[in-house]
Amino acid sequence: TQPFYFFKMNGTVTKEEKEEYVHVVVACGLKHFPGLKALVNSLYHNTATQHLLFVHVFVLDKEIHTMTGLQPWYEKQLAQGNRNITLHDFTSKQVAPYVNPHVTADLGKDRLKADANYVRFILSQRFPDLPAMLWVDTDVIVQGDIVEWVQQQRQKMTTSTKNKYLLAAFPRRRNKGLLGVKKRAWEFLRRRGVNVADALYPNFNAGVLLLDLHQWRKQHMDKTMQQICGHNQKQIVRPLYNESGSQA
Repeated sequence: TQPFYFFKMNGTVTKEEKEEYVHVVVACGLKHFPGLKALVNSLYHNTATQHLLFVHVFVLDKEIHTMTGLQPWYEKQLAQGNRNITLHDFTSKQVAPYVNPHVTADLGKDRLKADANYVRFILSQRFPDLPAMLWVDTDVIVQGDIVEWVQQQRQKMTTSTKNKYLLAAFPRRRNKGLLGVKKRAWEFLRRRGVNVADALYPNFNAGVLLLDLHQWRKQHMDKTMQQICGHNQKQIVRPLYNESGSQA
């Protein structure tokens, strides 16, 4: 089945759709803290139904009590009364199965090795009762009503009669004609029984990623992702991928 639904920039919001809670998750390291503050402000500033918006902030366990300014900022958010924000800690061990060790500084993408980048892969484990979550990177500013927008995308993902979409993302257009999955990596994984998406699917920007956690659990994606990332970790000489970590 088709696993991806790609966001369309000019969609219209269905007025009749049912209101639901929207859960937004972001992972933050010390370097990302200024971006986190700006992102959260933009989320609540542009959302009309703030009571439906829940923001989950993940911080590495050894940093959650030492990050300069984090606790005062969090207390200030709660004091406003209309912001549902929760701090969560996580450990390096929890995300270790997904980390791409082949990303190097000379690629200019060493930030992708940061533990916070891989929190998106453990969301179904940390939130076993939630149907969906929106992952947003800390370098994003939201300029519209995020609750309204997520409800629109969720309706499109869940009402399809042909496909059960696993995730939704923005496709990358700059490398037109390029396979989303390198042919060698795709063939390598298929030969080992890993159920990977069709190689013709385009690459996508994982900075804004809507995950259907129900489908994630139903399709046993935790196991699949650990298989893919595990194979890549073992390929020292010729890694399956070395320029990404959040898309796998």
